Amino acid sequence: MNTATINSAPQNSLLQQFANLRRALGNFSSALYAAQAREFTVADPVIPVALSSRARQFALEELFSLANQHQQHSPSLSTELRFIASRG
Repeated sequence: MNTATINSAPQNSLLQQFANLRRALGNFSSALYAAQAREFTVADPVIPVALSSRARQFALEELFSLANQHQQHSPSLSTELRFIASRG
């Protein structure tokens, strides 16, 4: 009976892993350099809109309604919703 032994170099040797790491770092640094070279435009600032008292009351009622709907299956969520509504 004959037995065959195949001795090959490991596919992921330490030198190959270092070469892959160097390639990945090179790709990352070139992508980072390309991203910084672009000109970014500054978006207009978002100005919060003040709610009227009627809209505010409606939003609070919605939060309390959601809290009541989720009381059975998620009491912690309903507690959080009530806390948020009480702050507002």
